[in-house]
Amino acid sequence: MREPALTRAQAAVALASDDPEVLAYVSDTYGALGDHAEALKYAQLSLQKGYTMTDLRRDPDMREVISDPQFDIRSRTH
Repeated sequence: MREPALTRAQAAVALASDDPEVLAYVSDTYGALGDHAEALKYAQLSLQKGYTMTDLRRDPDMREVISDPQFDIRSRTH
């Protein structure tokens, strides 16, 4: 199911690259697929587009991503 998930994630970004909720879902997808770097990237982008840390914390699947030391500390203040 990896390829269909990647295809849908990429399509979602192409169609709604400014939607913070979509970016958070894409981050979640990459995390579930084991692509931690992409999960971090899209979590940070979701914050830059208006999502909040509270929003990310509501999703239990995002805990590993947002607790990673590589997660940009500046993003955590949003």
